[in-house]
Amino acid sequence: MIRNASTAICIIITMLLAYIVCESYESKRNDILLSTSLIFREAIDTNEKVAMKGIPFYSNYDPQKSPNDISGKEKLDWCIQFYITQCDVNRLSLDSVFHSKLLSHNLSISSAVSVSFEGKTRYSCKDTSFYSSAIILAPVIYRKNYMPNDQIVLRGYVKLPYFCVLKQMKFLPLVIILWLSAIIAVIIGYYLWKKRAIKTKEKILIENHIPLKTEIIEWTDLSDRISFCKENGALKEGDNIIILKNNSLKLFSLLLDNLNHTVTYKTIAVNVMKHVVTDDVSIYDKNSIFTLVSYLKKSLHAFPNIKIKAVINTGYIMTIEESHFSDSVSSTSNN
Repeated sequence: MIRNASTAICIIITMLLAYIVCESYESKRNDILLSTSLIFREAIDTNEKVAMKGIPFYSNYDPQKSPNDISGKEKLDWCIQFYITQCDVNRLSLDSVFHSKLLSHNLSISSAVSVSFEGKTRYSCKDTSFYSSAIILAPVIYRKNYMPNDQIVLRGYVKLPYFCVLKQMKFLPLVIILWLSAIIAVIIGYYLWKKRAIKTKEKILIENHIPLKTEIIEWTDLSDRISFCKENGALKEGDNIIILKNNSLKLFSLLLDNLNHTVTYKTIAVNVMKHVVTDDVSIYDKNSIFTLVSYLKKSLHAFPNIKIKAVINTGYIMTIEESHFSDSVSSTSNN
């Protein structure tokens, strides 16, 4: 149940942070697109100043003689853009200025422009496939009248990679760190709880003789005072009870099945350590077996009648001696 709860918490934390990141990503993306639109307008102004520098330009506008209510300034801007477009049909200079402006604002992204006039659209980028996948910025329209074909429409295009947006999200590393910290905290908490629960169960087993897996312990007598439950790895002598686990339990069970007989290194390596041994056991396996046997002997320190002895260059043998208490009782009854 706790495991399911921990998994659910991890999923909830992940989903919550994913939602926050997605919302922040969309917001940052919109901010960047708004900035690029402003940069595009700035690029148009800069291009206009550069293109018209040193060129004499005279304007004499009388609003009373105008056939429409479009302002004189708007018509003047149209004239300037008309002149620039005639000199630079594909607006390559505007494309260059726009790209430079983006770089100056730390936006290293692909960009292009187009100009539409008299029913024709010309592009600064020769690769027309770029425009089908690029984002179209808000157009800048110049007009002298209400005729659509007479309008000069400038459009900016940008490609905004995911990484570019993520790089602009300054708090993203902090979010990732917080997410990892939360997940690690939940995992550590779960394993600490699991470890504590196991120790509690073992304590109950030792104090009340209640096994971990079954309600009734099936004890097997190994001697007059020593009993063993293979199901739970419980070994007892009188009131002294220990729990053997993992490889210690496997090794003890293997030696017990071959009580008073030598168990070879190869048998231990294959059956306990699950190693694949074709010929002789390697030095590495022998060292691992020695460590495992030493750990088991340490676990059996409270059971002096259980002896595990090394058989030189062969393996190990386990014997179980009858207690001195039993021998003394037997001798007394005989007398």
